[in-house]
Order: sequence, then structure tokens, then C-alpha cells
Amino acid sequence: MFGIFLLLIILLSVGGLLYMFLYGLWTFLIGPLFGISLTEKQKNLSKPILDPEIESLLAAEFSYYKNLSQDLKPLFVYRVSAFLDSQEFEGRGLDVTQEMKVLISASAIQVTFGLTKYRFDNFTKIIIFPREYRSPLDHRFHLGEVNLGGAIFISWDDFRKGYSGNNDNYNVGLHEMAHALRFDKFRSGDRDDFFDGYFDKFIAEGKEEFLRIRAGENSFIRKYAGTNSEEFFAVCVEYFFESPLVLKEKLPDLYRNLCILLNQDPSVPLSNGMPIRSAFFKAITDDRGKLYFSSSLSYTRLIITYCLGFVFLFMLFLNKLQGSETAGDSAIFIGLFSIVYIAAGGFTMSASFKKFKLFENSFVVSYSLNPLLKDIVLPYERMISAKLSRGESRYRNNLTVHSDFLDITYANGTRIESKEFPIDSVGTETMEKVAAFLKKEKVMIKIVGGNWSHERIDKVINGLGA
Repeated sequence: MFGIFLLLIILLSVGGLLYMFLYGLWTFLIGPLFGISLTEKQKNLSKPILDPEIESLLAAEFSYYKNLSQDLKPLFVYRVSAFLDSQEFEGRGLDVTQEMKVLISASAIQVTFGLTKYRFDNFTKIIIFPREYRSPLDHRFHLGEVNLGGAIFISWDDFRKGYSGNNDNYNVGLHEMAHALRFDKFRSGDRDDFFDGYFDKFIAEGKEEFLRIRAGENSFIRKYAGTNSEEFFAVCVEYFFESPLVLKEKLPDLYRNLCILLNQDPSVPLSNGMPIRSAFFKAITDDRGKLYFSSSLSYTRLIITYCLGFVFLFMLFLNKLQGSETAGDSAIFIGLFSIVYIAAGGFTMSASFKKFKLFENSFVVSYSLNPLLKDIVLPYERMISAKLSRGESRYRNNLTVHSDFLDITYANGTRIESKEFPIDSVGTETMEKVAAFLKKEKVMIKIVGGNWSHERIDKVINGLGA
């Protein structure tokens, strides 16, 4: 009996090692060697085929391109060419020229140049009017617009005025391409994951200025930005590229978050290899400050785990009392199984016993029952959103856990990551404290499910309560 058990352990160990070897072989050798699409993409980005006409038009008429370092100009030309080829250009009341195609495409690449995914897959047509036009959708006069049907509309006269060099923070090209970047998220396509994930943080950080504009108070940013969050973003993009130094001085937090969101800093010359996003995040330190809140723990699952282990040990004791011929082999098997179960189960369960704490300077997750695991420390500036879910069932650590959950989305370097934390018996009063504190730290709050007093919590989230 013991021999069979030992053989089973050996087979499982060998199988695990073989799986790890094959996975590594495929991931790091076979995949890159035969990944044709990835290889071709990398080849195109490193050695783009440049169109002399596009290069000449950009050098003569597009100031953003002129200010790029020499090592980035070929990449910009390549992206403009790729974007241009992906679009159908249609003129309404004018003949479309190569100049129009190149410069409008360049405005899109200007907005997306810091992103890994730079084309709008869900937009396939750009319609150009000679001047402002009456929209077929709302029958009002427009300078430009974007619709979810996959079309971008541009007034050519106003597009040229936006790039005339007067830095008046009106640029219809940048404005509509900012809308297209956002709307591309609403449908499946080749999108930049960091941009999609960090947008909530930009909105949370800019909410105070947005509400000020909407209320008609004085602001460096024009009133139209207070229409809604989408217009707020599009107008901010205009200011970001047209008056970066002034925006940086007057609204430094808003400017900083636009730099992180778009992975660009137009206040300084852009050169290859600059770690834009990581440069704007503060280093994680041990200075947590004052503790404001700590969640509680329930030990029920841990107690059940250890009780089952001791049940197995009790079975071992009964087996010994029987004194049968097979008692020796059974005792060894049950004994080993009990020890492994208690050790592994205890470690796994203690690892799931997390307490989240709200400090003055950071959100901290501590493993209260497992000293081998280090605390997770997240500065609030890296936290994007916190979702509070009541009474959900989730599969975790080979167990179905029914609990309240706190899901945190945060920026980790150049990636957007998420972590979930089970929290036990959290009432409305506690959620009010958590929501109010995180709102103050400009973290987007979301409430899902359960019987919390949503009205009370919503007042806190929206700034209407205490």
C-alpha cells in the first residue's frame, strides 16, 4: 500500500516537472520562433518602410513630428502610413488630397504615439468637409464628430486652423481623435490595455476640476469640457498638446495623469526609450503614516481546515487500535496524508486570510496569520478603482468562498493589475468609511450587489454626504 502511494507521488512530481519544461520551451523558444504575426510586427516596427511623400509632408507641415528626436521620426512615419492605409477617406464637397490624408492620420498618431496599440480598429472611414457642416445625426453645425458606426467627421478648414501654430487650445483634429481613442474601447478591437484601465483614475483625479467647470467657475480649461466626462477628456487632450507647460503649471495633477494615461510628456522633447509612465509614479516607501481603518477577519474556514486534519489523525488512532494485518500500511498512509493536509491546508488558508488597512499614505494588505508572506503596499496614486461586492460566491484556492469582496485595480509599472480580497461581514457604516476615505484619495469607487444601504453609500461616493 505504501509503495503504491509513493509511486503516485513520484509520477505526479515527474508530470509537473515535464509540464513546466514544455511550457517554458513553447513560451520562450518555439512560440517566438514560429510566431509569424508577432515577428512580422516587431520587424515592421524596428525597420519600417518609409514613404518619402509622407515623410516630406510631415517635415514641412506637422510641428509635432518636427519636434521628435531623429530616432523616433521613422516610427512616427511608419505609424502614420499604417493608419492611413487602414482608413477610407471620403470628401463631401471637396476632393481629398494626399496632404489631407497624411495630416489627419498624423493627428491620430500624435494622440496614440505613446501607446502600444495605436490604430482605431473600429473606425474605418474618415469623412472630410471643406468647413463646418450640418450633422446628419442632430442637424446641428459641427466642426467634427465621431460615431460608433465607425466614422470620423472632420472640417478641413477648422482642422488646418487647429495646427496653425497659434496655440489657442482649439484643435478639432486632436479633439476628435481623442474621442475615437475612447470610443474604440466600447467595441472589441486592438486597444491599449493600460489606457483602458487607467482612464478611471484620470476621471477620478480630474473630477474636482470637471465639477468646477460644470458649475461655471473660473478654470484654465474652457467651459465645453464640463459637458460630460468624454468631452472633458477630449478638451484636456487639446490643452495637453497645445499648451503643455501652462497646463502643467496650473493643473499639475491633471497634467501628470494625462502623461501617464497617454504615455507622453509634451513639455519635454520626446526621445526613444524614455520611461514616461514609470517616471511619474512615486517610489513605494515604508512611510505608511497614520492607520485610519483595518478590516476584520473570520476564522471559521481555518478552524474547519484544521478540524478535518485532526479527524484524519483520529482515524489513524482508530486504525492502530484495530491491529489488523494492513494496519501498518494504512497508518503510514493516513499519517502522511494528515500531516501534508494540515501543513498545506494551513498554509493555503492562512495565505487567504488577508486584512486590508487604510493608512494615511497607502493601502496595505497584510497576511495576519502567515509571517512568511510580505505585506502588499499600494500608494493611493497607483490605485485606480475599488469595487465593493456583497454576498458573492467565488472559486478560490480550490474552494468555493461565499463572502463580501473588495477588488482593487491598480497600476503596476506599465501594467494594470487587479487583486481581490475577501472581507467578512462588512456593514453599511464600514463601507461609508472606506468609500469616503478612498474617494478623498481620488480612487474610483464601485458598489455591487447585496443589501448595503446604497443610497447612503452613493451619497458619500458622489460627495453629497459627510
